[in-house]
Amino acid sequence: MTVNIEHDKKEGKFQTTIDQEKAYLNYRKKATDKLEYYETFVPEKHRGQKIASQLAKEALNYAQENNFQIIPTCSFVDSFIKKNERFESIASK
Repeated sequence: MTVNIEHDKKEGKFQTTIDQEKAYLNYRKKATDKLEYYETFVPEKHRGQKIASQLAKEALNYAQENNFQIIPTCSFVDSFIKKNERFESIASK
């Protein structure tokens, strides 16, 4: 399932709505060049459909395109980075 992801910079989240339920990846700015990706949520009935992966990819593409380093305190984002080498260079160690 492909979803339309919106970036709400004011709230610090990437989100989508599926069947009137929100799925999201939350972040906060930690420094002028660092973002902490700290929470990913997909409603239970929509899990296993690659929605969290799409949120992570969109969020990481945003960070990469805007020269941010990522602090992946969300275990899903951390795991996603480890599985997708192209994002390892932006992950803060």
